[in-house]
Amino acid sequence: MSVVIFLDCDGVLSNHHAIEASFNEEIPFPENELIRDTKGNNTPLEKRCVKELQRIVKETGARVVLSTSWRLFREMREFLVNTLKDYKIEVDDDDTPALRGGRGWEIKAWLNEHPKTENYVILEDSEANIYSIEDSLPPGHVVKTELRVDENWKEEGLTTEAANKAIAILKSQDLDNLDQIAV
Repeated sequence: MSVVIFLDCDGVLSNHHAIEASFNEEIPFPENELIRDTKGNNTPLEKRCVKELQRIVKETGARVVLSTSWRLFREMREFLVNTLKDYKIEVDDDDTPALRGGRGWEIKAWLNEHPKTENYVILEDSEANIYSIEDSLPPGHVVKTELRVDENWKEEGLTTEAANKAIAILKSQDLDNLDQIAV
């Protein structure tokens, strides 16, 4: 495995307006944009975000490693992994470990256990997790997404712009200057 996407779910594939719409029919949201858990146990994923993840994987050959808290709950992980499989997105069986110290330390521990990883990108929306990542890993590997954008739900989660940045990071050969990539 040489190229990896560390995937958060909330704020990347499952976003505020989709979650709200799944609980409140008065909130306008196109039903055909949602991927619902048929068991009704999980918040929906947004198709446009999953398709952007699919594009990143297709263009880079990256594998997905779950760093999301969804990895810690069997039904949530199962729904996420099965949905991604439906979109031909391969998910590694070896998720990041659950450690104290934050997401950055979990990703660092995973990378230490997988030294053949040549490059990676971290898709994340949480400021606290990003702080942990910046505190424990080299700069330039994070693509920040937004859980909630009141003005336009299409700016939530994994957007085309965020996916383009992830692709640029994963294709970069200049790993010392990743923090300079602007999209």
